Amino acid sequence: MLTSLQQHKWNLPHSVPAKPAGWDYGYVLKGQAIGRTREQLIELVQRGAEMSYVWTPDTPEPVLPESVPFLIDAFRRNIRREARNTILFGAGLVVFDVLTAIVLHEWSLVYRSFLFVLGAVFLIDGIWVYAGSRHYTQEDAMSDAATARFAAWIKNKPLSGYSFTLAACIVVVFVIQSFLENSIEVAGLVKPAVWNGEIWRLFTATVMHANFMHFWMNLLALVSLSKIVEQTVQRAYVPLIFLLTAVVGSVFSVLLYPNSTSVGASGGLMGLFGFITITAYFDRTRYPPKYLRRMIEVIVLTGALGVVGFAFIDNAAHFGGLVAGLLLGWFFVKRSENGKLVTLGGSAALIALASITAFAVYRMLLTATHR
Repeated sequence: MLTSLQQHKWNLPHSVPAKPAGWDYGYVLKGQAIGRTREQLIELVQRGAEMSYVWTPDTPEPVLPESVPFLIDAFRRNIRREARNTILFGAGLVVFDVLTAIVLHEWSLVYRSFLFVLGAVFLIDGIWVYAGSRHYTQEDAMSDAATARFAAWIKNKPLSGYSFTLAACIVVVFVIQSFLENSIEVAGLVKPAVWNGEIWRLFTATVMHANFMHFWMNLLALVSLSKIVEQTVQRAYVPLIFLLTAVVGSVFSVLLYPNSTSVGASGGLMGLFGFITITAYFDRTRYPPKYLRRMIEVIVLTGALGVVGFAFIDNAAHFGGLVAGLLLGWFFVKRSENGKLVTLGGSAALIALASITAFAVYRMLLTATHR
């Protein structure tokens, strides 16, 4: 099994020490072999202890932990333990928010509270994972382990100039917003203003955010998704897909929520989600096993977040960005990739994003100086 996993960069093994004498069971951590009894090894896996490889009397050399049959039940118990913790954490946030609403006699704190929405999502995710653990197999364990190694591999990769520039645009705009009181009204997606001819708001709103939490969560998601696209497809796709899908998200928001005001990069982020999902569908060799299913689960969970937080989440922008990302992924992946054309498109998208950023800053500062 280890041989087949070595095809992928994230599964390339580190140096594996020889199986030590004197211990029938044990594990390898950071290149060091540590002897343990069978019961101790099971307990460590059950607690989620970090280990690269394990060895048993049945293995001539250290092997991946998930490939050992008698450890699968320990993996299952660890999954359930983590799921229970997620459920308790989510339930705690929900109860805290409800009690706060009762004390303050303000029920809008429930459906308009980010803590309540976050708690509900943790609760749903924990229940989903716990229910799935009942049928947890060795194949599931190997898939989870491969995904974890893939995530660690992605995390250690640096951002390319394409993604860094895109992130810098969002950071610059938020820094300027932090010093102004009415930035959203000035350059956000104010729908009546768009209907009155200010089409440029479809673009400027995509690099703006409502508050620090909104900005920070979107920035973290952007960095994570950008690295995945860079390492599995091509780095120039990041600004290109982001720009196109973010604008489509703005259009959906204007059409479906015509009387509201919106800001945020979420449309572009959902576009990147959709792009990665369709890429994983057509070419699963780029990703760990069952990665497509995981992406679909994330999309469903994001949809649940939107349903619970309908009062302050622009579900139209999310949906529009996702649909655009799926379609663009299908368009690019189904055709032979032209590296030069994609690079040109990515560069053009970066220039457009820099121009959008500059215009948004200009509009905000212009209004501030005329107050």
